[in-house]
Amino acid sequence: MGLAALTCVLTVMWLSSYHFYTSLGLDRDQVDGPLVRYTYLRVRWPGDGSFLLGGSSVVQPPSNRPVEPFDLGGTFFQPPRRPTPRSAWNHWGFWWIDEPRNEDGAGNGWTFWVGIPSWIAPLMMGIGATLLLRKSPR
Repeated sequence: MGLAALTCVLTVMWLSSYHFYTSLGLDRDQVDGPLVRYTYLRVRWPGDGSFLLGGSSVVQPPSNRPVEPFDLGGTFFQPPRRPTPRSAWNHWGFWWIDEPRNEDGAGNGWTFWVGIPSWIAPLMMGIGATLLLRKSPR
C-alpha cells in the first residue's frame, strides 16, 4: 500500500511540476572558525517539468539568522524557479550540474544536481508497485 500512496504523491508532484516550485530537504549549518558552512540537500521540482535531487554547500561569514545544526527545509507550490537550460537534454528535463560554488572566487563550496523528467518518477513507482502486487500472495 505504501508504494501506491507514494505513486499518487509523485503523480501530483509531476502534474504540478510544470507550474510550481516545490522543494523538500535538509539544511545543515556548521561553524568553522569565524565562518559557517551552509549545506542543504534537496528534492526539487523547479517548475520546468523536471525532478532534481542534489544540493549545495558554501562557506561564508555568518548571516543574520541563527546557526542551526540540523533543520528540515521545505517550500511548497511557489512560483517557478526554473534553471537556465544549457542543452537540449535540459529542455527535455535531464540535468547534470556539478560545479564549484564560489561566492568570493575562492572555490569554497559546491553545487550538485541530477535531474530527470518528473513523469519518470511516478511511472517507475507505479511499475514497481504493480510488480510487487503481482508477486504477493493473495
